Amino acid sequence: VEEEVQIPGPDVEPQDGFLEHGARPRPVPFQCDGEPTKERVHAARERLEAQIDRSHTVSELARSVGMSMFHFTRVFTELVGEPPHRYLGDVRLRAAQSMLQAGRSVTETCFACGFNSLSHFHHRFTERYGIAPSRFNEQKFARNRKQRLRAPV
Repeated sequence: VEEEVQIPGPDVEPQDGFLEHGARPRPVPFQCDGEPTKERVHAARERLEAQIDRSHTVSELARSVGMSMFHFTRVFTELVGEPPHRYLGDVRLRAAQSMLQAGRSVTETCFACGFNSLSHFHHRFTERYGIAPSRFNEQKFARNRKQRLRAPV
């Protein structure tokens, strides 16, 4: 009596922790494991927002909240809507906008927000807001001056 032998296809589940030669494991669908993960991502976001002037790496952030770098990046992107490096860039640009509106100089704002060069800051700010940081301040002061001139005496 012959036994029928089944030859596994390319997408097989591992048996006893091993895969047949040439077989690929099936991808595991992403699952966020609930509140503890959300709290970890929230803690990482708070850290980024509180320390915008520091240099951050994804692996450092992941380690600080007890997650692997790849899992952290995947979960962060899923929950926040953008990867950590892009989120930090957005936080820095929003802070820069506020600092410029408060009258701080472009150079001071650039380095206080964690940018390492004026040219990179200028490029990112102009790309985001459609106006150079130096012109942003000028435009604000011009608007204020016009409002003062129009005000009844």
